Amino acid sequence: MDDNAKKIVAQAKALRNGRDRLNATLFGRYRNFNNLNYLSRGSKVVRRYASLLGTRNNGYQIKLSQVDLEEKVFKEQMKLALLPQGSDNKALYKLQEKLIRSYNFINLAVLKTIGNKGGKTPGVDGIILQGEKNIENMTRNLLELLIRPNEYKVLPTKRVYIPKANGGERPLGIPTIADRCLQSLVKLILEPVTETTTDHLSFGFRQNRSAQNALAEIRYSLKGDYEDKFAFDADIKGFSDNITHD
Repeated sequence: MDDNAKKIVAQAKALRNGRDRLNATLFGRYRNFNNLNYLSRGSKVVRRYASLLGTRNNGYQIKLSQVDLEEKVFKEQMKLALLPQGSDNKALYKLQEKLIRSYNFINLAVLKTIGNKGGKTPGVDGIILQGEKNIENMTRNLLELLIRPNEYKVLPTKRVYIPKANGGERPLGIPTIADRCLQSLVKLILEPVTETTTDHLSFGFRQNRSAQNALAEIRYSLKGDYEDKFAFDADIKGFSDNITHD
């Protein structure tokens, strides 16, 4: 790989990371919706890199179709984020119903599912997705299913046990790949709404947020001019196993 190609690789990676940060900003605290041109700029650099080196070279792999797909879906998600939130917002629900049946949203949900850690782990049906043909078939099947959602039946989850550091075991349920794809699709639809309405100081299980962000916020707050300062640390043993799920 020559120096020019290495430079473009670095630019592509930086802009992809920048797009992730921009995603968190747009869906999060500040809601600055004027930077969508930054996304286009990022994808152009990625396309230029791929045109020089091909989609595979020295261990690097960039799927141009998924880059463009993510950009298209993100712009549609921004329309959801911009709509007023509320239980009586018919425009929001109408757009959500339209997008959840969108080929682009379903296809991206499938690609994200198989790209996740554990994406090649089968559920009780033993099915995993390999190859573009199977991915396309899953996308089409889900599209047809969402036209007739009453026909959909969730299969049981596969129960496995993960060893814990203290010698115990943590139960884990693995849904089928189709169920996981649908979960990913619902996430794409709900995330623009939840990320613009959820407390900005909530850091658990949210995109581009982590325990380190929470610690940074705590340090910032402790430096403030507050008369009373308390830090409360708690852990509920077996929380998910003991709370009521009804």
